[in-house]
Amino acid sequence: MAQTASKGKVLIILSGANTIHLKEGKDQKTGYFLSELGHPLMKILEAGYDVVFANPTGTHPVQDPISELLIWFLGNYKEREREHALIDKMKIESNFASPRPFASLTDDDLSTFVGVFIPGGHAPMQDLHNDKELARILGHFHRMAKPTGAICHGPAALLSTKTEEGCPYSGYKVTAYSNTEDKLNEIMWWGTLPYKLVDELEKAGLKCEETFPMGSKVTVDRELVSGQNPSSASAFGDAFVKKLNESVTLGGTGVHAKEI
Repeated sequence: MAQTASKGKVLIILSGANTIHLKEGKDQKTGYFLSELGHPLMKILEAGYDVVFANPTGTHPVQDPISELLIWFLGNYKEREREHALIDKMKIESNFASPRPFASLTDDDLSTFVGVFIPGGHAPMQDLHNDKELARILGHFHRMAKPTGAICHGPAALLSTKTEEGCPYSGYKVTAYSNTEDKLNEIMWWGTLPYKLVDELEKAGLKCEETFPMGSKVTVDRELVSGQNPSSASAFGDAFVKKLNESVTLGGTGVHAKEI
């Protein structure tokens, strides 16, 4: 059977952190959130796109232990196992086990991708929010208006693009893990996060939207597609793939091309 040609490559940005440092001085285990990576990833692959993984230094990604709870899969054990199997498959068929270090992605490399996706887990708050190589990478996707997806704490990556002159995403509508939801985590951990993601996004000029805690919420503004939490993973995946398909159909020419 002939293999279907790929529609293009999507860059998946992962954190290299496996803990987040709390204000009380202790470290809380974290990493990528399984359903926030697995569910959108399935939709991206099923839609005909290839994926390449990258993180700050090329270290092996670690799963957030909380994301193993069946509550995030509505008690569906088979769905959780399906997503585990997908990650295992990516270790063999893609570069999940050895992500590209950010610094290794040249401008020529970035031009070969049709979109970028940043899953959540608290880990992005630890090492993606201030990574200057990531700022360079996201700057490419923003200037070219290529679909940029981020879910839960993934939007922390957008903070890396801030400069003294401002943030290129200022004025964008975005959805991220809400302050109320983060406070529930703090109660569970008996600790305080170093900052609240929504507060920092708003300081950077983004306009944050939210629904009730653990409700599904997806926001699309220009090339940016964002989801609030694990409950949003399916709807987020659909919205991100729709944006990818629209962009590819248009030849990847976006609203910011005139800025280049």
